[in-house]
Amino acid sequence: MTANGTGMSGSLANARAGKARILAIDDSKTIIAHLKGVLEPRGYRVDTLDMFIELPTLIKNDPPDLVILDLNMPTIPGIPLGGLIRKFQPHEIPIVVYSSQPRAELEEAAHALRAAAVVAKGETDDNLIKTVEAVLAIRRSGQQRS
Repeated sequence: MTANGTGMSGSLANARAGKARILAIDDSKTIIAHLKGVLEPRGYRVDTLDMFIELPTLIKNDPPDLVILDLNMPTIPGIPLGGLIRKFQPHEIPIVVYSSQPRAELEEAAHALRAAAVVAKGETDDNLIKTVEAVLAIRRSGQQRS
């Protein structure tokens, strides 16, 4: 039985229920609260990690539908964490880079991580929502073709 109590992976159960599960990785509790406040009222489930050591197991055994990833974290920066996601993912998980670095640096990091999109912290909540919706729509259309 998985943590969601259904006996199926979280992503599959959420996809069947029509709700995407988003893993938000950021060291700021304020940013995490903001992401939850923006995305959860729209039906998304926003999960977080208590410890980065949990990431490989989570990605391998219960992959989210999308990851929102900060690049500027003191313990482990976003690019190595993104590398762990790519290493342990059972299928391609879309990553949205969400950070406060200059746009050119965000784009460079996104390219290195094969990220689906970039949203700079400080952009409007509407832009974040539209980006998440667009990335998930592309993912869903790709799954329907498979």
